[in-house]
Amino acid sequence: MALYRLLLETSSRTPLVALADERAVVIEERLEAQRRNARDLVPTIARLLAHVGRKPRDLAGILVGLGPGSYTSLRVGLMTAKTLAYAVGCPLVGVPTMPILAQQAAEARVDVVIDAQKDLVYAQSFDHGKPLGDLRIVAVGTWLAERDPAVLATGPGLSKIVDPLVRRAVEAVWHPTAAGVLAVGSVLPPADPFTLVPLYLRPSAAEQQWDARGT
Repeated sequence: MALYRLLLETSSRTPLVALADERAVVIEERLEAQRRNARDLVPTIARLLAHVGRKPRDLAGILVGLGPGSYTSLRVGLMTAKTLAYAVGCPLVGVPTMPILAQQAAEARVDVVIDAQKDLVYAQSFDHGKPLGDLRIVAVGTWLAERDPAVLATGPGLSKIVDPLVRRAVEAVWHPTAAGVLAVGSVLPPADPFTLVPLYLRPSAAEQQWDARGT
């Protein structure tokens, strides 16, 4: 009987749900932007499993995107993955989104940017899939001033950058794909479902508002 792993990536506006066997992605589905909560993810997972004649207990593992990205969507995706992995007793692997986007660019050197709201982006550089520095949040102007313009740039953060001198990857690889999640996640070790957390780098908007009130 073929073994299937579940792939969840909810950092973007169109969350991804997929199943992969031991070799490649078998089936995948993107949810609409407004369908990013648990009540939409779970039926989608069940539908894909039914398509290949399997039940949740048959899963050989779960690969889940850690972001950075949408605070709420990441939290929902990760909690869904953690709950399911615990319930069925399968390995859980957390997959950072930045290496996924770097891998999809298919170039040795690449700068990855994801929208961090306002005039900010999450930014990280890679060389042959290895990070050249820590993931950080920077102003768009700072990122443009510090980077090498000859290096390829990718990621959804490019949608807010209008500089014509930025050498861009094709837009089709700006967002995580199931194949990208599988390629990066397959070589990462399992994580503890009780301690795995998304990559936020900063408090949520609600937490910032709470702190601003001085409480």
